[in-house]
Amino acid sequence: MCKHIENVQIAFRAPCCNRWFDCSECHYELSDHALDAAIELAFICKQCRKPFRKDMMLFGEEDERCPHCDNLFVLPAVMNDMANSGDDSSSRAATRTDKQASPDSATLTATAAAPTFL
Repeated sequence: MCKHIENVQIAFRAPCCNRWFDCSECHYELSDHALDAAIELAFICKQCRKPFRKDMMLFGEEDERCPHCDNLFVLPAVMNDMANSGDDSSSRAATRTDKQASPDSATLTATAAAPTFL
């Protein structure tokens, strides 16, 4: 369960470590590396629990729902107050910067070769 976003509807598989996370903040907290980029990402719907993949370069309105159960997973995020309570944003930003890789490493928005398997 994600402590950052209350209404998270999917989990994604991080292309860098093949581990499942509810959000990118969860990845940063639980991993010792930066989140790699991928053109295609693997997801699991939290409603029907079925996996699916999406091409992030061609992501449109028709891609905002689970292809199996039609659950809408692109929603405005409802941030969890517990994740922010007692959290100094400047210390959080410093921690996040410490974990980031070199400037020429890929990010989620950069294009990189996507894995061909789920």
